[in-house]
Amino acid sequence: GDSPNNLSITDAANGMKFTAKTTFTLEATTGSIAYSGSITLIAGSGIIIQDAITAAVANKKLTFDADYESEGDGSMTVQTGKSITSNDSDITITAWDLDMDGSLIAGTKELSIHGSKTSQTIGIGDTAKDMHITPLELARMSAEDGFRLGASSGGSITVHGVTQATSNALGAITTLVAGGDNHQVVFATLASTFNALAVQADNGVLVQADMTTDVGVLTLNGDMDDSSTEDSHNKIAIGGRRTLTSKGQM
Repeated sequence: GDSPNNLSITDAANGMKFTAKTTFTLEATTGSIAYSGSITLIAGSGIIIQDAITAAVANKKLTFDADYESEGDGSMTVQTGKSITSNDSDITITAWDLDMDGSLIAGTKELSIHGSKTSQTIGIGDTAKDMHITPLELARMSAEDGFRLGASSGGSITVHGVTQATSNALGAITTLVAGGDNHQVVFATLASTFNALAVQADNGVLVQADMTTDVGVLTLNGDMDDSSTEDSHNKIAIGGRRTLTSKGQM
């Protein structure tokens, strides 16, 4: 056999970028995948990580864009038992959906996930949307500096039954952003718990289930563009008897 069967990506002066017209697959089979600088991986219709990826040095941003061309068909996939470990570096993912049977580990830095299409909806927990982050997928993500989901042009986000066990490794604060025109963040059906939570929506935050932050602040902004005329809702609406509990400020 061959030795060492490893895939190594070394740093250029300003980082390196790799682009695939369709699917981008990274595989080392019996070896390992390592990188020593800031890298960006771009694919037209999906990125598939078949073996563990580990950063050799810290503070080198790792960026994935799994759906850059005809948006709506590119998923970010990490196969079962594999991991992406950034060695205390930010990880940013843009995709239509996630297939996260492996782990995302940002160490002391931040993990950011965005939809690839304008107004793309996201479900986190037990409700599926265009992008769906299931409870098991969420539990496989860790980032001490926090977790950011959504974007200023993103669609509505539905949060359904996120438990303390599944969100505990998301670090300092989880930030949910549904900034696309007329979009909302909805807490639906079953209670959700985060370490700390900041919610920003263009056209309202709908609280239809109990919410808890068990470490830090709970902040809700239902009018992030500060417009009183362009959107129909722009409110924080609490439906029925709901309990909002914050360990820090609210």
